[in-house]
Amino acid sequence: MGLIQIRLKSALDRVVAFFGLGILFPVIVIIGFFVKVGSPGPVFFKQKRVGKSEIFFEIYKFRSMYLAESHTGDVSEGMSAEEARSKYQTTVKNDPRITPIGKFIRKYYLDELPQLINVLKGEMSLVGPRPYTPSEIVDYKPSHWKQRHLVKPGITGLSQLFLKGRNGKQYSRICLDLAYVKNQSFLLDMYIFFYTFIKLIKGSSF
Repeated sequence: MGLIQIRLKSALDRVVAFFGLGILFPVIVIIGFFVKVGSPGPVFFKQKRVGKSEIFFEIYKFRSMYLAESHTGDVSEGMSAEEARSKYQTTVKNDPRITPIGKFIRKYYLDELPQLINVLKGEMSLVGPRPYTPSEIVDYKPSHWKQRHLVKPGITGLSQLFLKGRNGKQYSRICLDLAYVKNQSFLLDMYIFFYTFIKLIKGSSF
């Protein structure tokens, strides 16, 4: 993408996020209510992620798990990236940490709706590679990590469409991330964006 296309995409992202938050506000309130009454804890889950140019930002999601002592993948917690990665717990199918309402909202990716706030703030795009935690740098070659962060992370992307569930094989996810960066275009973004709706209707996550 050229500079003008990148700026146009960023402007379009923010417009869609603004109207999306307005239209979906009743849904967001309802989900927030059920998250709050479903289990003790905050409505929103916040976590440090790596954005474009390797700049950290705080991602927003609806909380879908019970509160527990768990490592978040943040290398600032006094350990190396390798040690942080080994302690970082990704979710698995039928994960006992996921609440009943969490299972439903994760199945239809409704837990991702608050990320429209990140898009509105310019930290994320509607379409792009999945935003990773700082510790996941150990999964990449240094050059691939830098290449991956030449673009903004997205709410949806190639890995969400073509890998089963949310935690497909790491090697496949890396390949899809780099393929998106190399081939990014409005046509590809439109394909990913609209195909995502088909996945949402089918409830293909967990």
